[in-house]
Amino acid sequence: MADHATLIHDFISAVADLAGSVIKPSDWNHGHKFQGGVDGNLLVKDSTQTDGVLFKDPIVATPGRLTDFHNGSQTYSGASPSGDLVNLSITLTVPSKLLLIFVAGLSDSAGSLSGGQAQFKRDSTTIGSTFLLNNVQEYTSVIYDTQVAGTYIYKVNIIASVGPIVSCTGRVNVLIFT
Repeated sequence: MADHATLIHDFISAVADLAGSVIKPSDWNHGHKFQGGVDGNLLVKDSTQTDGVLFKDPIVATPGRLTDFHNGSQTYSGASPSGDLVNLSITLTVPSKLLLIFVAGLSDSAGSLSGGQAQFKRDSTTIGSTFLLNNVQEYTSVIYDTQVAGTYIYKVNIIASVGPIVSCTGRVNVLIFT
């Protein structure tokens, strides 16, 4: 007998059962039945199994598939910001690959010279950064990240180093793949 995901043949027998027989023609008249798996699983070919198939969670069975998308943004107006501009919390239930798209920009009053740095963070760890110049609307940084199951906070932190800043913008887009 197969160990799981068993397909029982669908055959209609017109032969009548004989009294006292162990194997009856009506035994062939049952529909297909699958054994194993849970609701939502996919039945996939798996040559390592004795019957050649296995039920799998669709997230595990389809690597490289986009499973989720999150985004967050914040604009800060006034003097140079202190602290994190965006705090986007992501909870992963399985190990995942993430494509992170960080966007940062700043503007200043007309005729002023300003600049700074945008730091892109996962929790308190800086995972990327870029320099910002006055009135250049946006800088984009793309970072590939792999994480285990858990909760992570992705942040944009803008540090002004020169001149008066009128406003800062930070955005984080997170695409999650299996």
